[in-house]
Amino acid sequence: MLKRFKLLFIIYFISSAAFGTEYNYIDGVKTISLKELPQYADGVQLEGGWIYQKKLRADQKYANVSIVWDLPFNGLEASEAFSHGNEKFRESRITKYNEHQAIHLMASLARYYLKETKPGQKTVFLFYMGKNSSINYFDIIERVLKKYDPTLIFERTDDSGTKLGILRDQEGRSMEFITHYCWLSSKSFQDASTVVGFSWNGGFNPKYQSGDAIIPTQFIDIAKRGKKFSILFLEDQYPIKNDFQEHLSEFIRSQDPKIAELVNQEFTSENPSKKDHRACLFSEKDFHQNATLLGTWEIFEPTTWANQVVIPD
Repeated sequence: MLKRFKLLFIIYFISSAAFGTEYNYIDGVKTISLKELPQYADGVQLEGGWIYQKKLRADQKYANVSIVWDLPFNGLEASEAFSHGNEKFRESRITKYNEHQAIHLMASLARYYLKETKPGQKTVFLFYMGKNSSINYFDIIERVLKKYDPTLIFERTDDSGTKLGILRDQEGRSMEFITHYCWLSSKSFQDASTVVGFSWNGGFNPKYQSGDAIIPTQFIDIAKRGKKFSILFLEDQYPIKNDFQEHLSEFIRSQDPKIAELVNQEFTSENPSKKDHRACLFSEKDFHQNATLLGTWEIFEPTTWANQVVIPD
């Protein structure tokens, strides 16, 4: 089957080059152009729902919030968003990205899910980012929440791997902060009742702006196959039971404006053009709900991906 598939592609590219025609199907195999991907998904996220799908048990809750970083089809590619000099936070270079509000969301999520954890149980807060960035965000969350509630205890983890630290309250609840800068096994989550994932995505939806919050409830995997084509596994799309989507209204009602105030006091962007950015209370309309995201293991940039996308049966 694989040899036949490769042969079909050779025939397709030869015939296209020779006759200048564009095909929607290759012997029954549907193909689309890369620019048509926004018809199938609202954005793209590294690894997609891999943690939920492969690493968690059925009895574990999963909450995923994904912030729009780059806009691949609207003039802001990942290489520009990722490029940075000596800034602690790469996002500081993206002018429209409100760093205060993103940090406010992280701290509020940590507070909310710690309170939702039963005494004696543990929640894992997972940063989908490199270790240095994860440490920097953990630092600011620690400063904000310590001032918000001085009874909270933060314990730093002396670990060269993925663990950053643990947050504990007086009633025996705990939250372990880890970074997803390298391969994670199921052991990273085995003692957790809930896993809270904070990630970034490339926004496809024309309504999205850099810094917007997305709540994904479905993923479709896409794989890059060199410079010739990529494969969109449309038939293998899978839903996720996103606990944050299910409890968004409760999260909104439980907000405390003091956390936003503390973020504004404790954090200053390294980008002077963001001097007017502030954290403020969230409303439900601040979240793009029930989103579909593509999942990939490669940085997605239209200028580096082949234009041809195959949708196999």
